[in-house]
Amino acid sequence: MTRPAGGLEGQAILVTGGGTGIGAACAKALVADGAAVTICGRRNEALEAAAERIGAVADCGGTIQTIVADVTDEESMAAAVKKALEPTGRLNGCVANAGGGGGMGPYHVLDTAEFLRVLNLNVLGTMLSVKLSVPHMVEAGGGSFVGMSSIAGHVPHAYFGAYCVGKAGIEEMMRNAANE
Repeated sequence: MTRPAGGLEGQAILVTGGGTGIGAACAKALVADGAAVTICGRRNEALEAAAERIGAVADCGGTIQTIVADVTDEESMAAAVKKALEPTGRLNGCVANAGGGGGMGPYHVLDTAEFLRVLNLNVLGTMLSVKLSVPHMVEAGGGSFVGMSSIAGHVPHAYFGAYCVGKAGIEEMMRNAANE
């Protein structure tokens, strides 16, 4: 049985970190509501497996496509945004979901390189998603941007180091971007 689309027909949406977990669940819901969704992530196998699962709900007109991309690399993200434009010629939304942790422990013993890796993944990855997707949404007459955070962004979590800082950074970035 084909269920009616949920109002996102003709809307193109990019989901970063869309191959697993929350990103894949967001992509599935968007496709089920009729959107043309592009998922990106670093591992092609995870992306293809997610696309296969998500394609099962595409009977309402939504579509799914994949591209391997690293949110911390501007050229890679530019290619992901370009791919997301393909189905409709515009971009109506972006879910900046890619992120992660690491660098656990008290700050006085944290490895600096690992701390920066986690910050880059969470903060720089979200910033590049904003930088590269928002101009297309403006051109399309509007859109929606979601920056995925965590309770760790506003409630202290001992030994979560860079993860808490990164998620707090995403929350402030979203407030600033909305104000712009």
